[in-house]
Amino acid sequence: MQAYSDDQLILAAQLYFLDGLSQAQVGKLVHVSQSKVSRMLALARDLGLVRVSVPEYETRHLALESALKRKLGIEAVVVRSLPGLRIKDVRQMLGYFAAPIVARSIEPGARVAIAGGRTMQALAEHMKPSGESFHRSPARKLWDILTPARDLTMRSS
Repeated sequence: MQAYSDDQLILAAQLYFLDGLSQAQVGKLVHVSQSKVSRMLALARDLGLVRVSVPEYETRHLALESALKRKLGIEAVVVRSLPGLRIKDVRQMLGYFAAPIVARSIEPGARVAIAGGRTMQALAEHMKPSGESFHRSPARKLWDILTPARDLTMRSS
């Protein structure tokens, strides 16, 4: 049995998402703590009472990607533009979008040349180790090289 009725969940969701109240304000109105409001909103979404809709938005520059592929003769190119980001955020964004491409591109037995730096660290942080195939792959070796502190933490836990 769930702790909240659908009516309570819908009320909390309406106050938060439609009326723009903070979780603390919603908590006061529905007589629960702020942390319970967070759980209520998650439950409302899980039950399908709240649906999230995000419009399609393509930040890639497809024409520039094609031109770079042709001119430089490389297989994978992703060019994204998100103006106003700080360099630290750009590195994280680059790591997030590049990690799956790099992981797919590294085949067993491949030789990988890498450079150090914060951008490569962000890339490695977003190369999520999962499954047995990752743990035996060159991508794992790259991840180990670029994230030694994280690897030590994983082994000690």
